Amino acid sequence: MPYTEDDISEYLVTLGVFEKKRSILENRVDHIISVILKVFKARLGCWYFYNAREGEVGECSSYELRDKDSIEISYILDTKPVDIGTQFWDYSAGFPRRFLFMTDKEITDHIKAELQTEKELKKKRQKEASEKKAKRDRVKKSALAKLTKTERQALGV
Repeated sequence: MPYTEDDISEYLVTLGVFEKKRSILENRVDHIISVILKVFKARLGCWYFYNAREGEVGECSSYELRDKDSIEISYILDTKPVDIGTQFWDYSAGFPRRFLFMTDKEITDHIKAELQTEKELKKKRQKEASEKKAKRDRVKKSALAKLTKTERQALGV
């Protein structure tokens, strides 16, 4: 069946809609990245989707939008290297897909909550390690107290 003028018109309209939607998505991703980097006090040099060719932004695959939990991106920072992530999410490799639907405040609050939880877990682990060391020291001191002077000298304590 031959191609018609209507087919070309329909194709151009569809292509225009696609380009507009892609631009909206890229702008949203760009904005989300700026919100994320603001939390980590880093400045963006540029970013691109995981599948991009040299010098291009690339495209977010339909698979990422439909079936994955994350949008995979790469950053080039305009600042000294900064750890952009938490133990829950490595924001240097992308961000949760749900961020597309969240407000700036919700994204910021989400990341800050991850950072706070991470901080609390670190304090908890440090406290547990300190308590464990104190217990070992008490057991060691108790054991040394039971040794004779000769036994302590033989052990070098």
